Amino acid sequence: MDPTDHRSTSRDEALDPGAVAALRSAVGSGALITDPERSLQWRVDWSGTEAPAGAVVALPGTVREVAEVIACCAAHAVPVTVQGGNTGLVGGSIPDRPGVILSTQRLRSLFDFDRREGAITAESGVTLAELEARLGGSGWRFGVDLASRDRATVGGTIASNAGGTRVFRHGTARDQVAGAQFVDAGGRVIDRLGGLRKDNSGYDLVSLLSGSEGTLGIITAARLRLVADPVGITTALVGFDTVGAAVDGAWTLRRDVASVEVAELVSADCLQLVARESGRSVPVPGEAALLVEARRDPEPFRDVAAAIDCLPGVTGAAVASDPPTRASLWSFRDRISDAVGRLGNLCRFDVSVPGSAVMQTIAGVQALVAGHDDAARLWVFGHVCDHNLHLNATGVGRDRVADLEDEVTAFVIALGGTFSAEHGIGRTRRRHLPSYRSPADIEVMRAVKHAVDPGGLLNPGVIFPG
Repeated sequence: MDPTDHRSTSRDEALDPGAVAALRSAVGSGALITDPERSLQWRVDWSGTEAPAGAVVALPGTVREVAEVIACCAAHAVPVTVQGGNTGLVGGSIPDRPGVILSTQRLRSLFDFDRREGAITAESGVTLAELEARLGGSGWRFGVDLASRDRATVGGTIASNAGGTRVFRHGTARDQVAGAQFVDAGGRVIDRLGGLRKDNSGYDLVSLLSGSEGTLGIITAARLRLVADPVGITTALVGFDTVGAAVDGAWTLRRDVASVEVAELVSADCLQLVARESGRSVPVPGEAALLVEARRDPEPFRDVAAAIDCLPGVTGAAVASDPPTRASLWSFRDRISDAVGRLGNLCRFDVSVPGSAVMQTIAGVQALVAGHDDAARLWVFGHVCDHNLHLNATGVGRDRVADLEDEVTAFVIALGGTFSAEHGIGRTRRRHLPSYRSPADIEVMRAVKHAVDPGGLLNPGVIFPG
């Protein structure tokens, strides 16, 4: 069997009773949900992708139970889709056929915190907010931060190789992982939690798991490298007269202020939308803004303010060091995805392009969106110093969404970019993989998948095109 084959049984087909009984024995009756109404919160993700009612949810509480669930599924040829916080936007944690949704939400332990080295071991169901709370006041923090931090999990962050707002200083999730424990497609536990900085004793399986979207193994725990957490923090929302000035300003701040680790681009439309929803006014005028954050001891307020004063095109700035005001400024960035999502009929693009093509990308995608519907609108925000733009279109007719996705993908690739910067491929973007990766490239990836999951049980239908 080709483990990347997408052919499946009916969406309404129920699991074999013998498989259900074995799963119940593995995790206990209270941790296996077969009722479609009770399982709905696990069967629908943030993108609105919904799993068939025949999918059951397993909630193992230990790595041993995870292994037993996988072994049971292998014995009964039942596909498994692993799910963390279910915050994905490409359908990667939602099955498209009856099977098991293996939720990691009960794997919530944190242990072996090394304050000298700056490392901690987290089970895969720990949320980023829980990790942040555990590390608070220790002088260390996790290098990845996401707007979905209250629900996004350590395991899901690694499996998707998430980036977030601090990549240009600290890297993606893969860069934070010193070791991992995972369960393979046969139910075997592989423990590589040692966390040695130097270990060239064979293939780096841990790195391979990062960004694999649950197709190669189930991450149950990870040894995480931490970054220093200075007490001094300054956050600023800086307005600019043009989007181009904001983009240039981000690069100047990155270069000239070593303590800057966040420079998020936010269009005026996004700011105004969040402001309307929250009953506030936008604190800075202009066509775009940067959400900037610097961390250093002593507090970097003066460095940031002085650098902002020298930037061309600045229309105003709100700069803060106190936690309440900083949180208020951050909310203008953190609430964008949800606010735009509530507008409905949303088409999301998560693209990465060469730095020289950022403005061309924004203008080009704007033109493509406008060409599909007069009522269509493009919402622009993202991690501009990583060349990663989140371009969300609303008002595009449902019958035109697929065409728009194809056009934007082709346009971005022609500029030397990628259609998947950090959200992954999942199910909703897999048809675009052949336009970006060569046939030989895809064949090698299929071979890796077949080697570790010959039965094609782990997240079938994810990444690979049909």
